[in-house]
Amino acid sequence: MLKEIKMIIGNLKRKIYQLDGFTEEELVFMLENIGHENPEIRDELIYGLFCEGFAKELFSIEQANTVIQYLLQNNLLLKDMDKIAISSTLVRSFSALTLALIIYYDDQNASKYYRILTAEERDRIFQSGAEHIANERDATGYLAPYGWVHTIAHSSELLLAIAGHSLVNEKITEDILNGIYKMFIKQTEVFRDREEKRIGLVLIEMLEKDRLSITGFISWINQFAEYYETSKLKEVKDFRSKENVANMLNFIWLLIGEEEVREGKEAVKGFNTF
Repeated sequence: MLKEIKMIIGNLKRKIYQLDGFTEEELVFMLENIGHENPEIRDELIYGLFCEGFAKELFSIEQANTVIQYLLQNNLLLKDMDKIAISSTLVRSFSALTLALIIYYDDQNASKYYRILTAEERDRIFQSGAEHIANERDATGYLAPYGWVHTIAHSSELLLAIAGHSLVNEKITEDILNGIYKMFIKQTEVFRDREEKRIGLVLIEMLEKDRLSITGFISWINQFAEYYETSKLKEVKDFRSKENVANMLNFIWLLIGEEEVREGKEAVKGFNTF
């Protein structure tokens, strides 16, 4: 068995340069090891090949559907959400990245994977993305010897793809905003690996695609302001979680436009002053 696995890994490594299609055995290996604890296999090899496979259209339609069904039927994005275990966290994190690819290419009309998702599959991924960010308990960034776990950042990649999808609706946008809010207020440490900036990109996408109005953005900021009342900031964990929110808002402030979002910038500025 070990010899066979080494052979599959060797073949997959060659595909990075050859850009061939994938055998069924290779695809099964990639799916079953999507959260492999070795970062060279998980991140550089398997995820890298998923990126190339969708971008270069190396997966057949049948194979792409196999990927979709495997992720959804095994509910990998929400796997073991009730506990923190590195093996499960890695599966969730890299399932989020793979689902982000699927959502992205499902909305690219020049791709052969355009509208590959059924309405039911698409809605399930949209909803699962919002549920994942709301309930993920493991905010690990980099962890030796596993490499980049980056659960929150990878969840953000999925949310970014969802926010930019032409078929996303108002309810999903609201669910994502609520999920992000819940994620922030339960943090007990300041993010170290730019997770708040990755979340900030989701908000910017919503604003630029008119998924979120400036009025709605200000209302969302005010939710945080109401939560972080002065008395609550006596708790160290709340002080640190507020710092994450402030860092995200400051990042957004630097990137959004001037005149059309002046009110939004004023709300961000106000959040930083208490």
